[in-house]
Parts: sequence; C-alpha cells; structure tokens
Amino acid sequence: MPCERKPMRYGHSEGHTEVCFDDSGKFFVTCGNDGDVRIWEGLDDDDPKFITVGEKVYSLALKNGKLVTASSNNTVQMHTFPDGDPDGILTRFTTNATHVTFNSSGSRVAAGSRYEIQEKCSDLASQQS
Repeated sequence: MPCERKPMRYGHSEGHTEVCFDDSGKFFVTCGNDGDVRIWEGLDDDDPKFITVGEKVYSLALKNGKLVTASSNNTVQMHTFPDGDPDGILTRFTTNATHVTFNSSGSRVAAGSRYEIQEKCSDLASQQS
C-alpha cells in the first residue's frame, strides 16, 4: 500500500514542540518555543485559536475541559478549554517549568522542572476559579 504524502502545516517556530488531543479527539493542542499554545479544531483547521502563555511553552496537558501549561516564566498555568481563557496559576518554580500531566481522572496535576529535583502536585478540587 503506497503512502500518501499530505501537505505539512505550520504549527510553531523551530525548536521544541508538544502536542496532545482532547478527550473527544475532535481538537488537538500544540505548544512551542514561540510561547504560544494553538487550539486546532481538527486536522483541516487553517486558522487555529492561539493563546500567548510566555516566552516558551515546554509542556501542556489537557483533560476534562482544562488546559495546563508549563512555561519559561517558571509557572504552571491553567486555561479553560476550548476557549483558552486564563484560569489561574497552579504553582511556580524557581526555574523553567518543563513538564505537566494530569492523573487519569483529571482531578490532579503533577508538574516538574528539570533543574529542580522536585515535583509539585496540585489538587484541582481545592483550587479557586
């Protein structure tokens, strides 16, 4: 079966990029060294919504209508999904936050930094919106 090569789509400037799907699989979200998060409504979306989070965005996670980012401004931030409205800072590090993930139920977020030997967990039920 021959491979069909489809046109590539510009997502972010050169450098580190992350991507994930939402729970429904309808949307996918990308982030990168340009400091933006892009919310794509399917593979054919030519005009994704974008959110400027910081100078660089290293990681993102998406669960239950919540979008969490780890960025070069040392913060882990929450946004609503799919609107992308800011919904608070979950935690701060003394250096770049480099990874975020949800637990399987989406009730907790774990975040880390490659330069700090620690992990910070946030219970979303106790967060103020």
